Amino acid sequence: MLYDEATDTFTCAKGRTLRFQYIRRNKSKTGFIKQNRVYRCENCNYCGLRKECQKLKFGTLPKGNKAIYIATDYRELLAKNKAVFESDYGLQLRVNRSIQVEGAFSITKEYFEYTRFRHRGKDNVEKDLLLLAFGYNLLKLHNRIQKKRLGQRLFETNSVA
Repeated sequence: MLYDEATDTFTCAKGRTLRFQYIRRNKSKTGFIKQNRVYRCENCNYCGLRKECQKLKFGTLPKGNKAIYIATDYRELLAKNKAVFESDYGLQLRVNRSIQVEGAFSITKEYFEYTRFRHRGKDNVEKDLLLLAFGYNLLKLHNRIQKKRLGQRLFETNSVA
């Protein structure tokens, strides 16, 4: 789908336009109001690409024309996150995530020999996981004290020449 900002329309693979119809508001159980802009094609009859364009429901094509729902708040958040993700700070966060998170799983599985929970029930598993996290954090603190890295939270990124 191609979006044209000037006319506020989408163009499907067949070249037909999906025009803005209305704003759909949904309220969740928590009270969050989600707004979607609804775009609908005027006529999808006799379209050769209809099977690829519209999702099948229960093995048959939908009776109505193609409609898409665009969450404007989501798009704004996505653009904001993309800007952070592509910045130098985002690069540093991605590097540290690969170092810290993946390492935590490998240490708990190999060093602690912990491949499955030892207890049953949600409360017992939660206690088991908290003890495991406590042990992992103690080991991490010990290593930071030994390497004199107590004040540093993130690793610095190295520039590649």
